[in-house]
This record gives sequence, structure tokens and C-alpha cells, in this order.
Amino acid sequence: MSQLKAGASRVVISPLEDMFPYPQATLNGEAMYTWVRQDIYVRGIAVDDGQERVLFLIQEMNGARNTEMIKAKITEKCDIKQENIFICATHNHSVTAPVELTERVDKWGKPIGENQLKYSAYLVEQSAQAGIEALNSMRPAKLGYGKGNSYINVSRDEQLPDGRFIFGRNFERPSDKTLYVIKLVDMEDRLIAAVLNYGVHSTMCFRTRDENGNMCVSGDLAGEIAAFVEESYKDDQAVVAWTNAAGANQTPILSFFHTYYPDGTYVPDERFNNYYTTTFMWDLCRHLGQKQGVDAVQILRKIDDYSSDVKIKQTDKLIMLPGTEVKGFGVPELKDDRLIDDSKIYNVDADALPMKLKLIEFGNLAVFGVNCEIMAEIGLRLKERSPFKETMLISHYESGGSGRYFVDKWGYENHTPSYYRNTVKDACTEEMVGDAMMEMFETLSKQ
Repeated sequence: MSQLKAGASRVVISPLEDMFPYPQATLNGEAMYTWVRQDIYVRGIAVDDGQERVLFLIQEMNGARNTEMIKAKITEKCDIKQENIFICATHNHSVTAPVELTERVDKWGKPIGENQLKYSAYLVEQSAQAGIEALNSMRPAKLGYGKGNSYINVSRDEQLPDGRFIFGRNFERPSDKTLYVIKLVDMEDRLIAAVLNYGVHSTMCFRTRDENGNMCVSGDLAGEIAAFVEESYKDDQAVVAWTNAAGANQTPILSFFHTYYPDGTYVPDERFNNYYTTTFMWDLCRHLGQKQGVDAVQILRKIDDYSSDVKIKQTDKLIMLPGTEVKGFGVPELKDDRLIDDSKIYNVDADALPMKLKLIEFGNLAVFGVNCEIMAEIGLRLKERSPFKETMLISHYESGGSGRYFVDKWGYENHTPSYYRNTVKDACTEEMVGDAMMEMFETLSKQ
């Protein structure tokens, strides 16, 4: 019988003063981030079954970048294989998107600023430090897991009277309310760490301007949730990491406030079309964070079935998806969907897209990582297809995605907002990822 061990860390990754100002992304125009409203973190959670060890690094970022650099720095100092390090992001937009340190031009052709490069290098160092601290703090532990429902998300594929789909709220479309929790405790049942998993965009605050017209750094919705649960377990000094499940077309229920008119037209809310000139989104975000934080604490308290003898298995797979490029859609349409002329939209073939996949088994629990934004409908069907009764799907794994959104066939046929940002040909993502997932389960069954 092997004794499970676990360790955890939390390291600040807020930009330093000399790294401001910087832009968030092209769709935010010329607005710049200039200050830190709430610190953001990278959290490390290490688990060792006596023969195999894995390390989760969860960054409160838009997407994970420079992951090979981070892994190399950790493996220089610690006894762990690079392929056993799982790096993902919460998809927090309320900070600069990290860039590859080898790049000098972004995907829109704009030069990458020195502050962005400086911050990305800092993020590499801080993330590596979090991994080293988590691995070095491992101690005897027990693992349990549970789940419940949390009602803070909704499909954002909203249909207008003319049949067109826009970013908004649609309570009739599929939405996965499942909140998964992995719980790691010491031998006295004190919480060491928890991994939360839920499908929703962590993007409530990222266009909010302060009274001076500037934007500020925060952990957004994911940060609020993790901080709430950590505060609930502050006596244990626990680390709680929030991960994004199949949330590509899932928005927080308090996100969009469009203005609608009887003739069927609408005006996108101020945040979507330009920027909020007030800061009430900060309060709404805090409220939703508390709502899910309460749900997570209730689930954690109910988990009392632990095991200290958990066998860990893991495998990786790289697949190539046929690429497409949507013509007739660019920056103006990205900023305001009302400008989309669907009669002028067409697809052309593009280079194949690599997708990294990782599958980890913790006894009877499966964790499946995909490096893209997965639609809720795809996520629900992948979980149904999984041979494991309990399967957590974590998106924004590794590079955060080879493109923008990878839509399912319904979204492809109905031209949802995600369709115009889609980079995979013929909506084949679900079939190819599902087949690869099953092959990975078969690989692990032979270990």
C-alpha cells in the first residue's frame, strides 16, 4: 500500500509597477491597464502516489504561454518529469495576455510592447517558483472528490427575432451546472488544497474603466471564487484553484445587459460595445464569486470519503485538426457583431492546428485537459462518452488554444458568435477529440 502525498503553493503574479501600462487585447481599443485592484496568483498543487507524481499549475491568466520554459525551470530543481506538469489558465482577461517570449508581433500584426515581454518573463519565473514550492511542501495526504450544482452560468448564444445569434443570454440552450471539487487533506483532515472545476467565462470585469478611465488588474470571477474559498479555510492555510471546464459559450448570468427595441433591433451593452464608465461590474462579479464560493464550501464539507492509496496514471496526446479561416470577419466585426454581414462570410482552408490533450486518472476520477475553449455541448457529450463515471474536463490547458473557438456542429450550422471566431474546419473538433480521448483511456487501461 502506497502513501499519497500532496503539497500546495500560491504565488503572486500581479504585474509590478514598472510593467505598466499595457493593453489587454486588440478588442479593447486603446484602453490600458495601469494598476492592480486585486492581486492575481498562480497556484501549484502537487500529488504523489509513491511511484508517479503530477503537478498542477493554475494561472489566473487569459491563457498559458511559455509552458516549456516553466517546466524546464521546475525540473531543474525538482524530481518530476516535464510531461507530468499540467499548466492551465483560468481565462481571466483582467490582465495582459501573456506572450511567447520569442514573439515580437501579436496575432493582429501589432508590435508586442516591452512591458508585455517583461511581464511574460516575470510570469515564467513566478510560475516555476510556485511549482517548486508545491513539490517541496508535499506531505502525507488523503484524496476525496465530490460535485454539486452551481447556478452562475448560462449559454451566451442568444437568438434575436430575425434568427441571428449574438453574445447574450439564452436559458434554453445547454449549460452544465456541475461544480466538481477535488479535495486533498492531511492525516488530521486539514485541507491542503482543492481544485474546483466549472464551465463559465471568467470575464466580467475586463472592460470596466475606473473613475480615471483606466483599467485595472484583478482575478475576475475565477479569482473571486478561489479567494472566497481560501478565506473560508484560512486556518488550514489551504490553496484553492479554480479551473475552467467546458465554458466556451457559457457566460456569467450577470454579464450582458443589452438594450432591446420593439422593432427587433438592439444596442450591445456598454461593456461589449465600448467600456463601462462605472465600476458596478466589480460588485456583480464579487456577488457571483460569493455565490459559487458558498456552493464550493458546501461541497467540500460534504466530502468525507478519502483514500490515501490512490494510483495515479497519466498520458499525453497531440492531434492535428484541419484548419479553416473565416473570411469577411475582422476587427470591426469582433468589436461589434452588428457589423457582421453573413452573406459575405465564407470559409477557406488553412493550416492544420495542433491540439494538446492530457488525461490523468486519480483512482476512479478522470481529469481530461484540452488546450482550447470547449463548447458546453461538446463537454457534456465528452463526459457521457467517457468510461469513467466522474470526469473533470479542464480547458485552457497548455497554450490555451490553437485558435479562438472550436464550435460544435450546431454552432457551425447556426452561425453563432463562436462560429465567426472558429478555426477548425467542418466542426470536426468534437469527433476527433472524443476519439483521441478514448484512445488515451485505452492506453492507461494497459498500464
